[in-house]
Amino acid sequence: MASERKIVGFDLANDIFKQIELPEELITKCTWKIGTLRGCLSLFVYSGGNQVDVWLMKEYGVRESWSKVVVAPFFQDPHGTVFSKPLILSENGRLLFVTAPRPKLGVYDPNENSLHYSQFINLEYPYEADVCVESLISP
Repeated sequence: MASERKIVGFDLANDIFKQIELPEELITKCTWKIGTLRGCLSLFVYSGGNQVDVWLMKEYGVRESWSKVVVAPFFQDPHGTVFSKPLILSENGRLLFVTAPRPKLGVYDPNENSLHYSQFINLEYPYEADVCVESLISP
């Protein structure tokens, strides 16, 4: 039995769950990861082996507000690591990301179609990177 991936949100004000619709253009048989970029819900989509698409939902819960903001070539570095998780999308379109399975930080610049990796390679211990965002909701 095939399973379908969905995004489910929880509305704290009304104490209800609701399904968040994916972009209409999204190919159903693609691999994607969910996150946040620029304070928006985001998708990091591997859609066919040769590119990675970054989508932002500009108005939460509104399917039509999904916007593809970056289309990057699917880079694989000599160490066999690939894009894994977007961390920050700058105002000029640069994408800071972390790779997997051998974690490294990388920056993709769509204006120059260039990719640069951090100097933190061949570390003895695996690490993870994430972005902390303040919230108006207290625990």
